[in-house]
Order: sequence, then structure tokens, then C-alpha cells
Amino acid sequence: MRRSLLLFAVLLLAARPAAAKLEPAEWTAAEQTFKQLFAHPGEAEGKVAALEAVAKDGETRAWRLLAEGTIQEAGHQAKTGEQLSKSIVELSALLGKKSSEMYPADRENMYRLQGEVSDLEVARAASEAVLGKLVLTFASATEEARRQLLSLTRGHKDWTVRAMGARVAATFPDETAAKAVLAEALGASQDPRVKSIALDALQKATGSGWQDLVVARIEDPDWGVQVLAARIAGERQIGKAIPVLIKALVKASPRVTEEVGKALRTLTGQSIEAYPEPWAKWWEANRSKWGEDGRPLQPVSGAPKQSDIDFYGLKVKSDKVLFVIDISGSMKAEKKAPTPTEPPRRGATTGDDPKAPEPPPQKFSGPKIEIAKQELRRAVKALPKAATFNIIAFNHGVQQWQPKMLEATEANKEQAYAWIRDMAPAGSTYIDGALRLGFKMAGMGAYDKAYPGVAVDTIILLSDGAPTDNAFPESKDMDPKEILAHVREWNPQKRIVIHCVGIDNVVQGIEFMKKLAAENGGTYVDG
Repeated sequence: MRRSLLLFAVLLLAARPAAAKLEPAEWTAAEQTFKQLFAHPGEAEGKVAALEAVAKDGETRAWRLLAEGTIQEAGHQAKTGEQLSKSIVELSALLGKKSSEMYPADRENMYRLQGEVSDLEVARAASEAVLGKLVLTFASATEEARRQLLSLTRGHKDWTVRAMGARVAATFPDETAAKAVLAEALGASQDPRVKSIALDALQKATGSGWQDLVVARIEDPDWGVQVLAARIAGERQIGKAIPVLIKALVKASPRVTEEVGKALRTLTGQSIEAYPEPWAKWWEANRSKWGEDGRPLQPVSGAPKQSDIDFYGLKVKSDKVLFVIDISGSMKAEKKAPTPTEPPRRGATTGDDPKAPEPPPQKFSGPKIEIAKQELRRAVKALPKAATFNIIAFNHGVQQWQPKMLEATEANKEQAYAWIRDMAPAGSTYIDGALRLGFKMAGMGAYDKAYPGVAVDTIILLSDGAPTDNAFPESKDMDPKEILAHVREWNPQKRIVIHCVGIDNVVQGIEFMKKLAAENGGTYVDG
């Protein structure tokens, strides 16, 4: 028996790869190259090769060096993000100018800033590739190696470094050091950007010890964090989240309500609409089936905030909506309005219809721009006072109604109606610039200081053509893949939904808008 155990141990050791410790000269060369590269931003390919060379050493010194490099690279990415945000602010101011107000120097500066922004976006994406490789490297290392990194990132003054710690911790969330880092990253008072990145990293995490941290964030003060937590609860079938999701419905915004309702339906298989009282009744009658997760729910009442927007028959739930409207020259053309279909009858629960049926949408016909104006005016008119909204119009330039989101008061609506009335079609179709300005208004990507408390949760884009650039006076076609890549950068966790309405769109425009909506949790409709 003892001999058998000894033979098993020998075979086990033979199966495990030995630490590839580098010779002194090899280590010195790898260390020097690594330090030189990671001391500065850029050179992503060289950094990846350098970190792979250091990781081959497999010794404590290697993991310490990799941990220090991780902190340096996170700092570089943060600085790049800050520079990008600053350049986008300057660019957005120029994008928002009318062509008649643009001096040659303004146009030249705009093109310069577009190139600068593009270069910074490429640099940030390259830095993210290096950080992603570092996460994978630590994920394949020993627990002790990860502990070295986590000890340096925990409580760090820079949020980007704390976020990297959370990403590494999420690879083995049940380890002691990882639990502490994740608990800190998902604490109630933590920066929402860190919480969002930690949640994103946990979407495919193993084990279950981290689930309570996710459930606690369903009632987070930041609506975007709530959206991510509810999404994970549904996708990962976290049963203990059900009573918390139901409770969250009482005060949820329309965007959060939509995500919470989806999570509840995924978890339970029920088709109950997102109202707290019917869900609470169902839970009380069925919670015993969920074992120890079937916790009692305190009495709930009321209904979540409702802000249903009807735009070209598109049903949207949002109280932070941004309309992005095409006013290119082709919008002058005539189009007969489609015959609307009557929406299904709807109630609080399946089979229960206490509400009167909604009237069918009003029919419009005429020039495409005039139909768009009437649809837009009708959508704005229906917004409740508590909602916020804004409008961006675009052709080869980009115009914004207001520099920030405004409450849907009657006075603000009247101002919006006047602005809508004066929309005049001309020029080409610079969708990329319109969306860029829209995301600037929302909080550009996860590295913007304005990202916590994002001002926009839904974008509705209307266009009748394939995208172009903003070269003046003759624009050129723009590759839709480039715009989609930009939006992935601006909307990293898909917190902001993008719905698209296509009017008489050419094939390229239709396919682009369908993909844009699909990649950002939205719906595409023909207008």
C-alpha cells in the first residue's frame, strides 16, 4: 500500500510542470526589459512579450514584478482615459456648432481633435489588452502569486488599481484574499466604476461565495450598478436574489424595472409583469419551494416609476432618454407612414388586465423629416415631469438642443417643440459624431469621472441612410464596424440601451442599425 502511494506521488509530481526558473542572466534581462517597458504608456505588444518572459520564471520575484507592472499599467490607462475625456470635451464643443458658425480654424481644430481622440482610444484599447493579459496570467498562477497582487491593490488610492484587483480576485473568488478584495470592491461606499467592473468580472465566476455581494448591489444607489447586479442574478440563477429584486421594484427607475423584471422572469419562469405587489404575492405562495433561499419578504406596495415612450411604435421604458435624429438631406423625401398595429392588452399579471387598452399610435405621412418631427414631438409630450431628456440632430455636423439633460417640465417641452420645428434637412449622415456627443452627455465610458450616476440610460437613434464621416462639403462613407467598435468602448457594460429606427434605409444602414441595437440591448424597428 505504501509503495502504491509513493508511486502515485511520483506520477503526480511528474504530471505537474516544474517552475521554469530563469538563469541569473536571463532573469536580469527579462526584469530590465519589463521595467523599461512598463515605466511608460504604449508598446502593448512589447509589454505582453515581456510579461510572458517574466512569468516563465515562476518565482516570488516574478510575481512581485508582475504585480508592480499591473499597478503601473492601470495608472497609464487612467491617465490616457483622462486625456481622452478632456479631448472629447473639446471635440464635443466643436461638433455641437452649426456649420454656419464654424470658422476655418474651428474646422481644422475639429479634424485635429478627431485624430487625437482616435489615437487615444486606440492607446486605451491597447492598454486594456495588456491588463487583460495580466489578469489571465495571474489567473493561471498560484494563490500566493495572486495574494501578492491583491495585497498591493486593496485600498489603493487610484480606483483603476482597485478595479484591477477586483478583476483578478474574480478569477478565484473563494480564496481568502479574493473574498476580502471583492467585499471591499462591492462595498456600498465604493466608487461605482469599481463596483461596475467588479460585477462585470463576476459574471462568469466560479463558486457561490460571492453571490451575496452581488445581491446586495441590487439596491445600490447607482442605477447602472443595479442593472448589472440584477442581470447577473438572473443569468446565474441566484435564487436568494428573488425577494431583493421584488423589493427593488418599489423604487426602481423604468430602466432598472425592465432589468429586474427580466431577472425575475428568468429565475422563476413566471410571466408576471414588473410590479411589486403581484410578485410579492407570488413569492409568499411559492417561497417554500426555494429552500433556505426562500426568505420572507417584508410587505411591499406601490408601483415602480413608469415612463413608457412610444416612438414609431417602439415601446421604450426610460426616464433618462436621449433622442438622436437624422436631419440629412435625404430626410426631405416623401414617405407614407406605416399602418400601426394595436399593441397587446397589458395588465399587472398574466391573465389580469385592469387597464384600459392603449389607443393605437397616431398615423403620420409626408416628408420623412416631418414624420420624424411629429413622432418626436409626440414622444416628448408623453414624458412625465420627473423624466429627463435631450435631443441631438445630425447631418454632416451635430447639433444638440441643450448641453445637458433637462427635466420634462412643460416649459422645457415647449422649448423643445420650437427647436424640433426648426430642424432643417441638409447634408450627410455623421452618426458616429452624434453618438459620440450623446455618450459624452451620458458619461463617456467607464473611465470618465461623470460615469457614476450616468445621465442617460436610453438612446433612441433614427436614421434613413448609411453612416458617413463629417468631411465638409463632401462626406465619405464611414465603415460601420468602426462606429460599432467606438460604441463598445463608450458603453463597456451595456448599461445604456440603444434602440434604432430605420427609415427607407439602404442595406448597409439597416444592417448596421440592427447590429447596433442588438449589441446594446435594444430593438430595431422600421419607421
